[in-house]
Amino acid sequence: MRRWALILSTATFAVGCFGLFLFLLSYESTFGLGAMQRLPLLTKDLLRYKAVLLIAPIPAVLFNSWRRNLSADASLMYVALLALCFAILFFTVAVVATFPWTVSM
Repeated sequence: MRRWALILSTATFAVGCFGLFLFLLSYESTFGLGAMQRLPLLTKDLLRYKAVLLIAPIPAVLFNSWRRNLSADASLMYVALLALCFAILFFTVAVVATFPWTVSM
């Protein structure tokens, strides 16, 4: 039962990262090149390095496939670490991408 819970949590993390990647892809295609020039540097960097969201689940998948049997505490720690990583990624995308403030200089 614990193994299926770990597989399900890893798959949820991977699907969530892929969903954030698709959100950033649609965000980038919604704005034209003219609007992209006026975005802040942090938003431009997030859009430039959006492929990291596709690479982020790979260590979790490798750990889940090559690990030995984990105790209940270690399994809970693994799921909590995945949830923390996804929360950091999600709120970074939410703050940087959905609030496109413009920099006036």
